[in-house]
Formats: sequence, C-alpha cells, structure tokens
Amino acid sequence: YYLFVVNNWPGGLVRLDFGSSILNSPNAISLGNFGGNLSNNAEGIQLLKVNGSWLAIIVGGYPAGGIASQILKLDFGADISNTAPVPTNWGNIGNMNYPIDLHIFQENNNWFGFTLNSENQTLTRFDFGIDFSAPPSATNLGNIGNFSGPTGIFAINDNGFWRVFITNSVYGTKFTRLDFGSSLLNAPQVVDLGNIDNLFIRPRDLII
Repeated sequence: YYLFVVNNWPGGLVRLDFGSSILNSPNAISLGNFGGNLSNNAEGIQLLKVNGSWLAIIVGGYPAGGIASQILKLDFGADISNTAPVPTNWGNIGNMNYPIDLHIFQENNNWFGFTLNSENQTLTRFDFGIDFSAPPSATNLGNIGNFSGPTGIFAINDNGFWRVFITNSVYGTKFTRLDFGSSLLNAPQVVDLGNIDNLFIRPRDLII
C-alpha cells in the first residue's frame, strides 16, 4: 500500500510506504518538487493507471502570491514505487487561478477532469485525450454555480445521472450541486444548497 501526500508550502510530494498492510507504520519518502516543477501552493492530486503506467496529476499555484497556477503530470511508469517519475508541467491552461481540488474521469475512451479555481470562482474542464501523452486542452466554464471560493469537489453517478457536489468556503460558506444528467460533459443545472442548518464553517472538501 502506498499513500501520496501533497505539501502545500513549500510544494513537494511525499510517499508513505505501508508494505503489505495498511495497518503497518509507514516509511515516509520525500520525492521533492521534481526540479521545481511542483510549485508552492500545490493542492489537489489524483492517481491513475493508464496503459500500464502510473500517473499522478497535480494542480496548484497561487498567482496573487506570485506563484503561477499549473497542472503537472508525473509519470511513474509501470512501478509506482519509482522515486524519479518524469514530470511534465503543462502550465496554466483553462484560466486557472489557485486551483484547489481535482476530479478526473473517463468517458468514451477519453479522459477529462475538473478543477475548482478558488480565486476567480470558476470551474475549469480539462480534455486529456486517450492516454495523457499529449498536452491537454482546457476550457474555463466560468462561475456556473454561483461559486464563492470553491474548494472541494466530488462527482457521483446517481443511477445513470451525474451529480457534482462542491464546497465553498473562502469568500462564503455554502454547498452547491451541479446536475449534469447522463454525461459530465453536459451543461449542468445548478442547485444552491446554501449553508445547511448553518453547520458549515469554511468547509474544505467532501466525499460521498
């Protein structure tokens, strides 16, 4: 078992090696920042296995603090314990501005992703193609959910109907649901759930 942790400042990646049981005390291995490719204000990470290779996709960067927003690919090859993955910095695509969380999904053999931009209150969608080998394209979908400092995102397929839940906390505190229907590539309908029972205080992330 392996666990990957993103350090926000200074930016870096740490791998925890648990061995054959998640109950073991892990060994921590610092993988560094890959020659500066993993910037400060690093944030969301998702790990994927594509065509036999392990890939980590990471977003981060805070322009207001002088750190350019970016999306980074780390290619570990067939061995996830590789301590020298190959970095590919795709830079700022899709008008990212402090991207905080990340959700990557596959549809019709192509890979896509969403990231939340906390500073400009928008959602960016990535198109990675079939295998992440080419630079992705990205589209900033704008503030389609009346976001207020969006931080956490989770997508779930509800009996064939895709719903995306988002926490908002930086400039306000509320909960948003985007209803995409049969495809996450559709234009969603927005449901503003507000601050349910006034129990949310700067919510950061969520899981269903």
